[in-house]
Amino acid sequence: MIFCVRGRIHNFDDIYNISKEIDYSQYIPAGKTFGVTGARHGDHEFTSMDVAGEIGQAVIDSVSY
Repeated sequence: MIFCVRGRIHNFDDIYNISKEIDYSQYIPAGKTFGVTGARHGDHEFTSMDVAGEIGQAVIDSVSY
């Protein structure tokens, strides 16, 4: 499953907040694992792996079983 989110990102809080707006519970059943691959464009102080980690945390925080 692929999700694409677009928006102006200035810091990790923006990445987290935009990512957390999606209801992932309908896509990730309880007890299942998931992976996140991040992609970013432009020059930033953070890497694609940093982005993936922040999105992953937003998914974890948004899913309550």
